[in-house]
Amino acid sequence: MKTVLLSLVPLALVASALAEEWEDAVVPMSWNDSVQKWFRCWVKVPDHWTVMTGRSLWRESVTFTVTEVADVHEVYVNGQRIGGEGTFPPRFGKATGERITRYKIPPGLLPKGQWNEVVVRVFNEGPHGGFRGGAPSIQGYFLECILEGQWESWRGGRAPLGKALVKKPARAAYETFVEASRILG
Repeated sequence: MKTVLLSLVPLALVASALAEEWEDAVVPMSWNDSVQKWFRCWVKVPDHWTVMTGRSLWRESVTFTVTEVADVHEVYVNGQRIGGEGTFPPRFGKATGERITRYKIPPGLLPKGQWNEVVVRVFNEGPHGGFRGGAPSIQGYFLECILEGQWESWRGGRAPLGKALVKKPARAAYETFVEASRILG
């Protein structure tokens, strides 16, 4: 029994260290240096977006939107890449410059009643990088959640990607949805 408990201690320390690497951030934000940053928040979506009912339309219409993210970005939901623009170094290539970019969240990726991890990886080659437009959002046909305010950030290398959580995270958690004002396109 002692062996099992002692072997679990290093795992707990590693998990704790990984959690501590994420720092507080505010989105939208911009910066002026050449750097890669990862941004993370948690979203609990309406139940009808997660379950198969008579209308699969609800599950199939969920999108994640970013506005004016420079220079390169990619988006992950619960550890799965759902899209991106541009090419990260070493073969750097700027995004096409679309002002608004929407990514469809595949049906089944958002579990019912859980806190979904949303991560946006951003690389900026020079001045005026980051989230230069409005805050990202997640939306369906009639509801949206503007993810403005507290996020978490990870600077540099590969950030640990996770999965949905049952328990509400201590920070960067969103669950308030309002009538949609942004146009789905």
